Parts: sequence; C-alpha cells; structure tokens
Amino acid sequence: MARWSRCLLVAALALLAAGPAGCGLVNRTLGREGPCQVTGYDVLAVPGEMVQVKARLCVGDFLDDPPGVAVRFQRDGRTVAEVLTDHEGYAAFAFTPEAPGDYVFTASPASAAPGDPPAVAQVLVTCRRPDAPLLVVDLDKTVVASGFKSVLWGEPTPMPGSQGALARLDRDFTVVYLTFRVDYLGPKTRAWLSRHDYPGGPVLLAGVRSLTGDSGTYKSAVLEELRQRFRGPAAGIGDKPSDMAAYAAHGVRPVLMLPLGPAADAHRLLRAADSLRDVADAVQVVTDWSQAEAAVSGRASYPCREVERQWRDRAAALRS
Repeated sequence: MARWSRCLLVAALALLAAGPAGCGLVNRTLGREGPCQVTGYDVLAVPGEMVQVKARLCVGDFLDDPPGVAVRFQRDGRTVAEVLTDHEGYAAFAFTPEAPGDYVFTASPASAAPGDPPAVAQVLVTCRRPDAPLLVVDLDKTVVASGFKSVLWGEPTPMPGSQGALARLDRDFTVVYLTFRVDYLGPKTRAWLSRHDYPGGPVLLAGVRSLTGDSGTYKSAVLEELRQRFRGPAAGIGDKPSDMAAYAAHGVRPVLMLPLGPAADAHRLLRAADSLRDVADAVQVVTDWSQAEAAVSGRASYPCREVERQWRDRAAALRS
C-alpha cells in the first residue's frame, strides 16, 4: 500500500510538471541534493510525557524506504541514539522532556556513500505546559501567497505581513504549523520558513496515506490529539471552511483568511460573500495579516455575518 501511494505521488508530480518522473524532478520537488532524503517528524509534548523522536529515510526516484539502515540522532552535537530503519524506512527512539522547552535533534544516515551530499533532517520536540496557549496556522494561501506549483518547483512568496504578525503573536502563543502538505515536503517546508524569518515551531505534515482523504479530516484528527493534552486557549488561522470546522470542533478559535484587497470588484466581493454562507457565525473572517493578528490577540473582531454583509453592501455600491 505504501509503495503504491508513493508511486501515485511521483506520477502526480510528473503530470503537474508536464514532464517525465525522474531524479531531477524528484530532487527539485523535494529540495534534496542527492538520491537520499531524511524526513523528521516534529512533535508536541507536555513535561514528563514520553514521545517518539522519529525520522524516515527514503532513496531514489520512487522514494523507496530501505530497511536496516543505521540512522544517527544527535542533540547539541552529541549522539543520543543510533537506530536501524524498519521495513518502511522509519527510525525512532523514546524521549521524555522533563521541562518546557524546545528540544532540537538532527537525524542522518550513520554512513553515506562516498561523494553523496549529506542528508540531514531536524526533529523538533516542543514541550509546553498543558495550559500553554497554541496558535495553529495553515501554510498554503495563509502564510504562503503563491500557488502550489510554486511551492513544488519555484520560490513561493510569503503572504504580506505574515512574518511580522506571527513574530509578534509568537510572544504569547506557541505557533504550530499544521498543513496538508505531504511529509516528504517537510525539509523543504522548514527551510522556506527559516529562510523567510518565520518563528520556529513544530511543522505537522500529512503522511502520504492521508492524501486519499481530505484536509479537514486530517486536521481534525491532529487537533483532537493535541486538545487531549493541551487545554489552554487556542486559535487557528486557515483559508478553508473545512479548516474552520475542524478548529471549532476542537475548541480552537477559528480565523478564516480570505485576501481580497481594497481593489476587489463587485463580482469578486459577491463570490467571497457567497463563500461564507455555510461558514459558522463564530468564525472571524479577515482579509490580511494585520486583521488576523488583531483577531487572534483580541484587539478587534471580524464576525462572519458582519463581514458578509459588508462585502454585499460594497458590491451593491460598486454596481450602483
């Protein structure tokens, strides 16, 4: 099942690129330099909770998972574990953070072929008290302004104002990046966030098997697991109604990002207003990151029904 999922993923990437699948395509898509990639899996924990520090090794054009390969985990330059990959390429060891903090590990093959570029991944264990406030943030069309093709093969642009707003919100919240991107894009995603000066935080990605489902179902499952352990105040920002439903169902204050801009014409305003018909009244609807920051911090409110009415009024005024 896993291999068929990977093959379908590679084939889909080739179709999107309008070209044949191959090492060049896969390397460009994943942002890797050689035939090997290590993917780290970030995790949130409460003090005294045992978690798995986990990484996955994949090689070649079809992202094969070689078993029996030694993966070395290090922290602060010191080796803390060396584990053989299982039949799906995973290697993991148990770790128990005793106090709140960010515990950063690196994972890499213990031995690499001569001449191969090094394959190293970061694994972040974010430990917080159960009452710590969380800010759950989507990536595409929320933090990232560009389309997904740019994410795969270009250099996507940040949503205007998102870096500064998240940096300020990070003072009061633990930022958690929750995305439906496939986990193979983890290293590339983390590198982009770092390159554009976003605050550090766990990046939670979907497994390849999750891609047969939908974003709302995946995010709902992750949020359910998080809210079993973290009971503090939480807010979530995303661009899809399904995100809002998942947030609201798990006690996360939902903020819907729908960038319109002051130059939106009547047709676009009405389409945006129509898209809010089935959105719950409790959702805050914002059009840029200054509004998102104000909504999350409680400095301003943008109720869904009020925003919908304003957009319809603006559209009517433009047509009159």
